Amino acid sequence: MNHLEVRLVAELFLFPNDESDDEDGAIQKLLTKIEDYAESTIPRYNHRQFVEHFRMSTGTFEIVLQKLHSIIVQHQDARMSGNPELSLRKQLLITVWYLANIESFRSVADRFGVSKSTAWMCVNKICKDLLYLNETQKIITTNLETMAETSNYFREKTNFPGIVGIIDGSHIPLKAPELHPTSYINRKGYHSVVLQGVCDHKRKFIDCYAGEVGSMHDARVLRRSDFGTLLETVKIPDDGHFIGHSAYPLKSNLLVPYKDNGHLTNIQRHYNTVFAKARVTIEHTFALLKGRFRRLNLVETRRIEMVPQIIVVSCILHNICRDTEDEVEINLNRIIREEMQMRPENIGIEERQERRGVEKRNNIANYLYMRR
Repeated sequence: MNHLEVRLVAELFLFPNDESDDEDGAIQKLLTKIEDYAESTIPRYNHRQFVEHFRMSTGTFEIVLQKLHSIIVQHQDARMSGNPELSLRKQLLITVWYLANIESFRSVADRFGVSKSTAWMCVNKICKDLLYLNETQKIITTNLETMAETSNYFREKTNFPGIVGIIDGSHIPLKAPELHPTSYINRKGYHSVVLQGVCDHKRKFIDCYAGEVGSMHDARVLRRSDFGTLLETVKIPDDGHFIGHSAYPLKSNLLVPYKDNGHLTNIQRHYNTVFAKARVTIEHTFALLKGRFRRLNLVETRRIEMVPQIIVVSCILHNICRDTEDEVEINLNRIIREEMQMRPENIGIEERQERRGVEKRNNIANYLYMRR
C-alpha cells in the first residue's frame, strides 16, 4: 500500500507579494546578529545542541542530505537543484529549522542571512524533492511483510488478531486562509486542515493524506482519499484489517469500536477496552510527529497551497527518524492530552455498517472475551 496523497491546489512556484523582499532592507540591518549562522555557528554545535534546534541528530540530517544529493545527481534536474547560490546543505538546514520550530518566516530568513523569497524557495524546493524521494524510495509505504509484522505485534501485545494498521485524523492549526476561511473552521472553532494518517506498530506512517478543510468529517476525508478508495478494492492477506475510531464506517477490512449507547454487553465492553489499547499507537504516532516538528502546531503561512506538502514532508522525515532510531525529548503524554483537547468531535453522521464487518467484529469480540 504505497499511496501518498497531497492536495496541491496551485502552482508552488508562484510567490505572492505579501511575502516578497519588501523588507529586505530592514532584514539586512539585523543580519549582523547571526552572521554566517549556517556556515560558522551550526558546525560548532555539539550533538545535543543540534538536536535541540533541529529536532533530529546530525547523523539523520546527513542521511537525508545524502538521499537528496543522490536523486539530484541521478536526474541532473534543474527543478531539484534549488537556489544555485545556496548549498544543498544550507537549503536543507533552512527547511528542517522551519519545520522544527515555530518561528516567523521573517526570523528564519534573518537567521540564515537570506531574503524571505529565497527562504521560501528553499523550503518549497526541498519539500518537492522529499516528496519525489518518497515516490522513488517508498519511505511512506507498507507491504505484505510489514503487514505480517504489525499483525503479529498487536496479537502478541493485546490478543487482538489481524491488525495491519491504525487510521486516524489529526487537525493541523493554521492562520485563516484568504479564500473560503469559514470552511477551514472546525468544531472547536479554530482554522485547520486535516491530516489523515495510517500507522504501523513501529509508529511509522504507512499512508498519509493532507489538506482537507477542518470542517470536514473524518469519514468523508477517508472517502476522498486514495486510501479510502483502496479499502473498497484491496484484499488484505490472512483476513487482516485496519482499525479506527467510531466515526469511520465499519467494514470487514476497517474495524471500529462498539458505540456506547449505555447498553453494551460485557463482551462488547471488553472488545472496546482491548481495541483502545491497540488504537493508542496512532495517538503516539501523531504526538511524536508534532513533538518533533513543532511547525505542525501552527502553520502560519497564508499560502494555503503549501500547507499539505509541509505536513506530508514532516511525515516523511518522521519515518526517516524512526528508521534511524533518532529519539528526541518529547513529553508524549502532555502532547496527547493537548491533542485530545484540540480535537473536534465527529458528530452528526451515522456511517453505514457493512454486514461482513458486523459479523467479523462480533466474532473477534467473542474471541477476545474467551481469551481474557
